Amino acid sequence: MTQLLFIFFNLIFFMVGRGLVLIANKSVFNNRKFDDKEIFGTHYYVFYPLFTIIFLSNLVFILNFFFPIKNLIVPIFLFIFLIVSINFFNRPILKNFKLKIYTFFVFPLLLSISAHGIWLGWDTGLYHLQSQAWIRESNLVIGLSNLNVWLGWSSIYEYLSSLFWLNENYVLIHFLKLVIYNFLFIYLLHNILFNKNNFLKFSSLAILLYSILDNFGYLGGGNGFPGLLTVGKFDEVLGILLYITSALLLARIFEEKYNLNEFLILIYFSLFCFQLKQNGVTVIFPLLIYIFGYIKKKEITFLNMLNFIKLPIILALLWITKNILVTSCLFYPVSFTCINYFDWYGIDTNYAAEGWLVKAPITFGSDKTISEQFLIWLNESKHKQYFYNFLLSFIAIYITNKIFLYKSNTKKQGPRNKLILFSYFIFLFSFWFNSNGANPRYGFGIWLLAMTLFYVDYENIEIRPFIKKYIGYIAIITAIISITGIPRIYSYQASNDNILYLSEIGNPWEGDNKSFAGLKRPTYIESKYGFGVFTESALCWEVIKCHHIDKKIIFLEEGFFSKFLIP
Repeated sequence: MTQLLFIFFNLIFFMVGRGLVLIANKSVFNNRKFDDKEIFGTHYYVFYPLFTIIFLSNLVFILNFFFPIKNLIVPIFLFIFLIVSINFFNRPILKNFKLKIYTFFVFPLLLSISAHGIWLGWDTGLYHLQSQAWIRESNLVIGLSNLNVWLGWSSIYEYLSSLFWLNENYVLIHFLKLVIYNFLFIYLLHNILFNKNNFLKFSSLAILLYSILDNFGYLGGGNGFPGLLTVGKFDEVLGILLYITSALLLARIFEEKYNLNEFLILIYFSLFCFQLKQNGVTVIFPLLIYIFGYIKKKEITFLNMLNFIKLPIILALLWITKNILVTSCLFYPVSFTCINYFDWYGIDTNYAAEGWLVKAPITFGSDKTISEQFLIWLNESKHKQYFYNFLLSFIAIYITNKIFLYKSNTKKQGPRNKLILFSYFIFLFSFWFNSNGANPRYGFGIWLLAMTLFYVDYENIEIRPFIKKYIGYIAIITAIISITGIPRIYSYQASNDNILYLSEIGNPWEGDNKSFAGLKRPTYIESKYGFGVFTESALCWEVIKCHHIDKKIIFLEEGFFSKFLIP
């Protein structure tokens, strides 16, 4: 049941994306076909599911300024149905869809196994479910971060997830993540098999190898490839999209190839990375270089360029406005961006979040040596496992490149591309190193992008003849093996007992749920954390019980927007 539902779920996201493209190109009722058209050297249809995710997320975000989303779920899904129905007026020709059996059946079937036996994460109880509950039950609330600091750390992913509550079963929220994984592997395969851009082709091959190496190594593996996290977390989603957006930007910068459609899509992809999480703003580095190159190549003015992207600019301004209304900060929780004359400004909440999020594991002002600080970081959590396995994978890919690739030396490569790529990687690494104590899972996109460092001289690299004719078979087999390894062993075990039923991902005390948040129902009391939620553990699973009356906060319902104030 779970497998069939996700196959259908993924297909709907594909069809909505196709419908949006047909609307945008005014091709609903004519014979113009876009399924075979290319963008970034691959087919448009590869990106259809991602178009759907970006569109639905921002639709819910805009509507929630004025309405509780719970009241609009039926109209939104009717609207989705109308977009899907466009596909029947301009029907796709299946023979145009390369790898369709993998896109619509094989990969979704394998990925859906992960929905069995998985559980809600700690952060899901700390703020993800609460954030989604507020989106569902209320329009935008001013000063919401005063109720719980982490509610200021909201993401566009919360808006999207709020559409897919199935009573108290959160399996559809997990499906959203699987759509992204399916998109990643289809994107990689299309680059390898059909893309003429060698930078994207070779780096996609490396990512496939990197993904399969994730299953082997020190303590069983785990090299920094985005592995599935518990339900509610989305660091792996940001990592995948940050890598893909960065790789596409870099490919076009290196080639100095620009067109309007790609320009607009890259702007939306970059904005979505920022909306997903604050550290997604790091994509600004290649984006600015790309914009400068676009203006220069097309010989247009800066104002003309702004006119092309006025809609994403409006979305970005609305997102920053939302930040200000919820937290009093332009970029929460960076304190110098906070506006202290707003009556919902909460200095303690902002500084508390900033103090936790903005910190490096190694500093020169410490009383410990650099090596001692590094060893402390290395021995935290799974840092050593990630660190050792990443190095092993990096070396393995280097050796593989030496065996199967060779330099043709047909073109002279200048230092420009190397400077851009290595500078961007150093920028990303520095940003990650100084955030959140350099937790490896916050750097998923960086570790993926590190695989592209081998191919900066891509114009002079070729696949050796003895392996070239088999590369398609190798890529498909590698992708299948890698995807098979994404669901954990416990998911395969759980699926054996639940194959005919829909997987239930519920609160952590239900059944055999393995969530480390605890298996007993919590007692909801005033939090000892001061600015947290209302259980002793600071978690809130039954979101309706986490109410403002349990805190010393003033709640105003005057006017159109509600407001939380700290007296």
